Amino acid sequence: MFVLNKSTILKNKEDITRVFRKGGSFSCGPVKIFFLSEPSEPALKVGFSVPKKLIPLAVKRNVIKRRLKEQFRLLPDSIFVNSFGKMFVVYTKNFVCESEVLCYSLTKALTKTLH
Repeated sequence: MFVLNKSTILKNKEDITRVFRKGGSFSCGPVKIFFLSEPSEPALKVGFSVPKKLIPLAVKRNVIKRRLKEQFRLLPDSIFVNSFGKMFVVYTKNFVCESEVLCYSLTKALTKTLH
C-alpha cells in the first residue's frame, strides 16, 4: 500500500504549478491526474484537490478529499513499482461520488499514467 505521509504529499506551490504547466494529464471518470516524471525525485509525491467552484460546501469537499486519499492509499503496490516524480489528482465532477467509483477511476487512470 502507498503511504501518505509528510514526505509523499505534494504541497510546494512551485512544484504544483510546474506539474500543471509541464506535466501531462489523463482523465478517467470524476478524476483528472496531472503527472510530471522527474528522475531526480527519489519517490512519488502526490497532491489532491477538489475545486470550490464545483463543490461549494467545504464539508463535501473534505469528504471527497478523504475518499480520494483513502482509495489512493488502498491501491496495490504493483501500480507504484518504479514510479517517481510528482502527481496531482483533481476531482472534476459537481457531485459527490461513491468510494467504489473513485477506486475504479484512480486505478484506471494510474495504470495509464504510470505505465
